[in-house]
Amino acid sequence: MKPTAPKTFQILKYVLNHPMFSQRMIMRNTNISLGQINKTFKWLEDNNFIERVRKIVLTKVPHNLGVVRYQLINPTGLLRAISFFRKMKDLKILELNLDITKEEIIKYLTGKKVIFCLETALEKYDSYFRGDTVCCYVGSTEQTDNIQKDLSAIKFGLTKVQLYSWDFQDYDIKHQSNSQNNYTTELQTIVDLFCDNKAHYTKELLKRKWRIVL
Repeated sequence: MKPTAPKTFQILKYVLNHPMFSQRMIMRNTNISLGQINKTFKWLEDNNFIERVRKIVLTKVPHNLGVVRYQLINPTGLLRAISFFRKMKDLKILELNLDITKEEIIKYLTGKKVIFCLETALEKYDSYFRGDTVCCYVGSTEQTDNIQKDLSAIKFGLTKVQLYSWDFQDYDIKHQSNSQNNYTTELQTIVDLFCDNKAHYTKELLKRKWRIVL
């Protein structure tokens, strides 16, 4: 099982984002077949990432059609499994060091409709964190070329800018409702930081989202 396969990844993000869930619940909220979901759930159970909670019997159907619900029991383990197959360094397409303030480059990139990620997004969800790198996803080669052309006129400096390609084109970066404008969602920010070997940056988010204390 490759957790970064597009449909599998979509299932895993649903699992990470909900305290309790069923296979049919995911099927109703995605365009993924029950067979694919069942295969992914078997992998999740075999690796002790989720467990069955109970079988809820529906009143208008026979008992054997009750709904089996699951809960996530090892979110950090699942995040590490994803990060084993997905490395942010492989998605990086441009890195620059510019003589421009962090605020100025964020304002410029906002106008280019990028999606801020990693440390830049983390600042939106962790009131104590402040990074020194501006990170964002860009949507196309043309967009990257235009940004690179504009920024190449700025001389070398201390502000680091990193551009990344989004690797799930059929899955919206801001799919969940907890995204903030031009920023990845809280969950996607956690996933990205794990995939960038910066899981320790997510300490406060893990505590808030899953009550995990590192």
